[in-house]
Amino acid sequence: MESNDFFTKPSDYHKAIVTGDDFYIQFKRFTADTDSQIIKIIHRYLEHYDLLFHKDTIISIVREMINNAMKANLKRLYFETKGLNINDIRSYRDGMEQFKEDVFQSSDNEYMNSISSSKYVVRVNFSIRNDSLIISIMNNTPILESEMNKIKARVNKAYKYHDISEAFSDVLDDSEGAGLGLIMAMMLLKS
Repeated sequence: MESNDFFTKPSDYHKAIVTGDDFYIQFKRFTADTDSQIIKIIHRYLEHYDLLFHKDTIISIVREMINNAMKANLKRLYFETKGLNINDIRSYRDGMEQFKEDVFQSSDNEYMNSISSSKYVVRVNFSIRNDSLIISIMNNTPILESEMNKIKARVNKAYKYHDISEAFSDVLDDSEGAGLGLIMAMMLLKS
């Protein structure tokens, strides 16, 4: 299936679900149409395996991971546009000081609009391995060591919380985001 916003491979994901073959949906912007298509795919995927009771939880987690992948892509695009080296500590710090304001709080949506013509994509893969359903979300940019360290720290914190209110009351690093979405996803998986 293909639209201006996304494409699936193979195009007949219904058949891939029935035959147990891997498939994916790929996109540059996470539009309402893309979100709707992902919800349909997850619904059919879980329905086929009689797991629809997990639908809302899985959709919440997938959306959060997609948003994280999109933010990472936007960050790379931002650094390229500003001529900053994302791998240099000083450039990274300088870029991150304005990143959220310039990208997410700007009224002109310059970066959101230009991501469509960039090289950056997000792919949601669906596969089955050893009787396990696997949904993976990835982008086409390597993760920085500093980003991986922040993710690991947030995952470790998530294991310590008993409920989401503990996460809200905890003071977290806000240089890129509070990490509450990732913590929420971890807590949903725990329950």
